[in-house]
Amino acid sequence: MKRLIAGLVILLFLIFGWVFLEIYLKYGNKPVYVQEGKVSVLDYNGKVSTRSEENGLIVKTGGGRVLVSTGQGLFLLKENSSAKFSISGIKILKGMAEFYGKGKIENSAFSCSFEGEGMISDRAVSVIKGRACEASSGQIFTGKKRRKISIPSLSVKSTGNGILVKVSSPALVEVSRGPFFVRPILSVNVSSSRLIRPGNGSFHIRACLSSGLICSSSHPVIFKDFRSQLRSLDKTPPQLDVSITPKGKVVIIRGTTEVGVKVFINGARVPVETSGKFFHTLEFNTPGIKTVVVEAMDSAGNVSRKVKQVVVYGD
Repeated sequence: MKRLIAGLVILLFLIFGWVFLEIYLKYGNKPVYVQEGKVSVLDYNGKVSTRSEENGLIVKTGGGRVLVSTGQGLFLLKENSSAKFSISGIKILKGMAEFYGKGKIENSAFSCSFEGEGMISDRAVSVIKGRACEASSGQIFTGKKRRKISIPSLSVKSTGNGILVKVSSPALVEVSRGPFFVRPILSVNVSSSRLIRPGNGSFHIRACLSSGLICSSSHPVIFKDFRSQLRSLDKTPPQLDVSITPKGKVVIIRGTTEVGVKVFINGARVPVETSGKFFHTLEFNTPGIKTVVVEAMDSAGNVSRKVKQVVVYGD
């Protein structure tokens, strides 16, 4: 009877585990789609909650971001923000959102239309491209007045070592695999220029001021780390020839290896000539049997190792 009960418990555990796994794979790590008229939650990252209300959908974000479509316009609601979305556009309740396309934007200070690209907070709107609230590209509108803004200029260049990012003024640089920065894979502060290595693939990069209200348009770039490809192909350890000669309390090490290889003796790196030759001495304070380890490591991470035990005498 006990075996039967134990078997049933194990079976129920396996069934519930399988059901949980299926739910997680289907919903736990993928975008959730919510339809409210023509309002759709397209993609999100982090904690996001939705609630239907009359003529709209309330969306709140925690530590993540969410991309919402209202038909014509696209909105990226940023971290720790909340907004009400309707077919016509967005009403910011708290925080900040980016807008793309065409529609209506509203906050506590004003309500107006946009056609282009920019950002809206609970008190202001900045226009990156196009027009919004009668303001044009490069302007910020606060409900009372318009003023010029300085959008960080950004240039990116794919090099052999990574992606070189240059900004006109100190900025927060974001890197994303998608054009809307729902799931940025990297966020770094750049004062003037910086080399970043996000891995292989195509990326979108933009520069934002620390306030987050002004970001440049994204720059698409493709980067391939050819060094990692070489490392994955090269599995051959470098050639290493060593002679280890004890003389009293000193051990003399001479050797040759391939050009460009790093050499370590008992864990310490030693200089190598351009021809691949190296020379080093070890001095021991106490007599006895000592172990000498010589290692040569190439750029692909392959290591050749020579180990020898020698007898060291005192003075």
